[in-house]
Amino acid sequence: MVKKRQDVQLQPGERILKADDISVVRKGIASRIGKCYLTNYRIVLTSAPTPLGVATQLSAIGSLLFGKARAMATQEESFPLRELQEIALSKYGLNKAVDLRGADGSVARMVMGAKQRQRWLAALDQVLRAQGLHRVESGEAEHWLIRPAT
Repeated sequence: MVKKRQDVQLQPGERILKADDISVVRKGIASRIGKCYLTNYRIVLTSAPTPLGVATQLSAIGSLLFGKARAMATQEESFPLRELQEIALSKYGLNKAVDLRGADGSVARMVMGAKQRQRWLAALDQVLRAQGLHRVESGEAEHWLIRPAT
């Protein structure tokens, strides 16, 4: 059980199995920092803008300042494991990003270090197995589909 401060509301019976510090990529720039929570039911990303991300957003805002204020606030994205469609690793600078795609077409990209990413994928595999799911190679390098275990 993770004993860190949590920024996510848990559902009944849900528990956090792993929490990792991440950067969240928006519009090609890792402009948000936050946490990736792996629970027994879902993956939850919480993030807030970095100072660089805020500066980037503010420079582009101009007269639309008030319309962008909501986008700069803390955000939460949730990917129920049973609705997770794909996971892929993609190049991001000198590191790799983990791309998640949900059944509703929602996509999230998070950046974490190589060792952290390996531990996270191993923990994800355990949780998927507990849900009767597993990662299946798609034929593309470092790209997996989430399917029922056979």
